[in-house]
Amino acid sequence: MNQENLVTLKGKSTLVIQADGTRFEPNKQYRCIEIVESKKGEFLVNGIIFDKNSFKQLFEFLHTVILREFKTIGLITENNKPISKKAFKERASVHQYGRGKSMLNVMYFFIHPKECIYGFYPQYQGDSKATCLTNAYQMYLDLLNGEMDEVDCNNIQRGNTGIPIGYGNLRIRPEFIKTDEKLEIYY
Repeated sequence: MNQENLVTLKGKSTLVIQADGTRFEPNKQYRCIEIVESKKGEFLVNGIIFDKNSFKQLFEFLHTVILREFKTIGLITENNKPISKKAFKERASVHQYGRGKSMLNVMYFFIHPKECIYGFYPQYQGDSKATCLTNAYQMYLDLLNGEMDEVDCNNIQRGNTGIPIGYGNLRIRPEFIKTDEKLEIYY
């Protein structure tokens, strides 16, 4: 899966497709493919076809969002290069869940965990910290090169609700809306 195959909805509003009621929530990832047979330039997002102008107005590639957030939390240098494995290890906050053969070492990266946090989840139970660090760094390098498989499989996760107390997925808290009306866009 390459960097053009995962997108997220721009803005804070939910997109509702009037024809069938399909809903697209902000900050969630959706699979996307460009329909190359179409001369109009269309995109298929989660089974819904969007023309090129609507797609650019409504969606953003998740890889672009991740690179922007990596720069914010210091996982990319000023000239958009990956940080060294040593710097990666120093920035990692390693949390162990479980014990013995069922232990899981998760690497978290953040400035403040309730604003933007990334978790690199282990591939196998019982791996040592060193093995998990090596695997996480390789996932990081692959992600920077545009490979989105680990994000799609939830081995790399993003969130803004803090570090989970027990082993679990990172979540993105919905934006607080002060008005009583729902923010929905109809397409």
